[in-house]
Amino acid sequence: MADGDQSLDGGYLGMGIPECHEPMTDLHAVKYWYGRAVEENPHVHIDCIAVRKRLEGVTMDAILKSVTKFLWFVAEKANRISVG
Repeated sequence: MADGDQSLDGGYLGMGIPECHEPMTDLHAVKYWYGRAVEENPHVHIDCIAVRKRLEGVTMDAILKSVTKFLWFVAEKANRISVG
């Protein structure tokens, strides 16, 4: 994640970024960044593993459903414009 920068290796950003996102209730970002911290250094970031387990129910399903509805809406509008 840090591309060799020793000051950032070991998942430092993976710990700091979600600490900012969690108060904003951006749980998808929190889950993603804690996962990155665990990938960088799984033996040190045991607390990140616990947070990821707590957020197991946070999935992309709601986001995908919204995007799908939006794309159907856009396609329907496009069809109405081209026909009408």
